[in-house]
Amino acid sequence: MSEPDPVADAARAVRSQLDRLLPADQAAAAATELDAVLRRTDRGEATGPDLLAVLRRREPTRVAALSLLRGERAAAYRPLLGAALDVGGRYVCPRISCPETGDRLDDSEPVPRCPVHGVTMLRA
Repeated sequence: MSEPDPVADAARAVRSQLDRLLPADQAAAAATELDAVLRRTDRGEATGPDLLAVLRRREPTRVAALSLLRGERAAAYRPLLGAALDVGGRYVCPRISCPETGDRLDDSEPVPRCPVHGVTMLRA
């Protein structure tokens, strides 16, 4: 019976989360890389450094693996707040004398309409 391998266990756990951790194209590439090394692990080869190299290659997998190896329950990658995304914002009525404003929390919400004039507001 083989002894537990925490690096291989973490790699398998991260492998199961790739679709959530990475964009589709990166997830597919990472899965291919991890699968190749994990097959060698299953054959009994010592692959710890190779697994770690694959996991370190991408920041989200590095963070997730490190969390698992530290024994933390939830391994998740969260980008820094304030990422350069065009989200939400303040909107104003295009009529110069109208004081109405509107807000959007993110781009999934519709652009607000002026409640007075019924026109689509412009980003401030």
